[in-house]
Amino acid sequence: MGLGHTSNCGYNFVGATSEADKIFYSKIKTNLIEKVKDQIHTNIRLDSKIVPAINSFELDCIGLNGAFIGAKSLPFTQTKDALIKNVNTYISVIAQLSISYNKNLTENQFYLIADVPSKRNSTESKYWYQLYKNEKLLHIIPSDESALVAEMVQSRNAHKFLDV
Repeated sequence: MGLGHTSNCGYNFVGATSEADKIFYSKIKTNLIEKVKDQIHTNIRLDSKIVPAINSFELDCIGLNGAFIGAKSLPFTQTKDALIKNVNTYISVIAQLSISYNKNLTENQFYLIADVPSKRNSTESKYWYQLYKNEKLLHIIPSDESALVAEMVQSRNAHKFLDV
C-alpha cells in the first residue's frame, strides 16, 4: 500500500484566532507533542494516498503497536458546522486507517482533544457534551489532560509506521 505524502505541520498556531486558542495549542504542545515526538508521528498531515476518502487532514499524533493510538486537537471556538465536519472527517480517517491496516476499531485508542466551550448553552457546547457522552470511536479529553495521551503512547510502546 502506498503511504503517500505526509508532512509535519508544526505548531505555529495558524488558525489560533484568540489568546484562548493559543493557550489551548500550547498545552497540547507541552503536555503531548514534546513528550512523544521521537516515538510516534506528530503534527502530521495525511493525504489521499494514505486515506483515500480525504484530501488532507492533520493529526496531532498517531502511532501503532498492535492497534492505533492517536489524537486530534479541535478548539470548540469554531461554528457547529465546522466542528461537525472536522469530527466526521476524523471518524472517517479512523475507520479508513483501521480498514487499511486491518485493525479492530474497538482496540484503537483515538482522542479528540477539545476543551468544554465557555458558553455553556451554545450549540457548540451542546455538541461537545453530545460527543462526550456518545462517541464510541474516540475519547474526548480537555487540553489540560493531553498528557494522558502521551502516557498511553509510552505505556503501549507505540511507534511510527509511515514512511515520511
